[in-house]
Amino acid sequence: MARMTDFRRTLCCGLFLAAMAPAAALAGGQVGVLECHLSGNGITILIENQALDCVYEDELTGGRPQHYIGKLTKVGADIGVNGPGDLVWGVVAETNELAPGALTGDYAGPEASLRVGVGAGGAILVGGSNNTVSLQPFNVEGGEGLGLTAGAESVSLTFVPDLPPPPFKHKVHAVFWGHLHAAIQHTNEAIEAGRQGHAEALAHHAEAALHHAEAAEKVRANPHVKEAIGHLHAAIKQGKEGHAEAATKHAEEALAHLEAARK
Repeated sequence: MARMTDFRRTLCCGLFLAAMAPAAALAGGQVGVLECHLSGNGITILIENQALDCVYEDELTGGRPQHYIGKLTKVGADIGVNGPGDLVWGVVAETNELAPGALTGDYAGPEASLRVGVGAGGAILVGGSNNTVSLQPFNVEGGEGLGLTAGAESVSLTFVPDLPPPPFKHKVHAVFWGHLHAAIQHTNEAIEAGRQGHAEALAHHAEAALHHAEAAEKVRANPHVKEAIGHLHAAIKQGKEGHAEAATKHAEEALAHLEAARK
């Protein structure tokens, strides 16, 4: 029998962990954010086969929001929930430009799990046109006390250009998390380059990390991100001067602060 619970808060996907994504995830960069709304009827809705009403915004082109509908078609267990909720994914693609409707298709991620609640960790779903798109989950808000787990294994999306999309409720959260995790990814790459003695490559990756850290700080001020920005500036300076060891230490300090910012 499916477990039931009140579902008065936001249904969240887990943190977008680009630097630690499984092999199924694409190696490209984040191009936009997809937010899908689940409708509730106040009684019991199984997560499996639940309808999705979605809006996609392209971060790179700043184009018009796109409307998709779909279904969360398969999960690892039937979980009863009560009320509406939202799921938010970062969209990663092999190309920097996605044509309207490019997210249409089926997505699967059987090796990961979807967790509902605080500290959520979620499935990375791969699919779309020729499996060139990856949906990587965000933790936009913590729903306290839900504690439900299920393996999100399949999602289908269909483009509906003739109907206006639903409102984007979690844009600020999604943009912050997207830039934060991109900064973490590039900082990890900077550290790896520094440990191999490649000071110039370290500076290059640190500059990319700095770009995303400053963008995250602009969206939402965070003391740890601010500290990370200072260390990234120092890492870039030391790297350009050829001091790989000193630059690596600053990059490691930056990473510690970026990791703290996502907790």
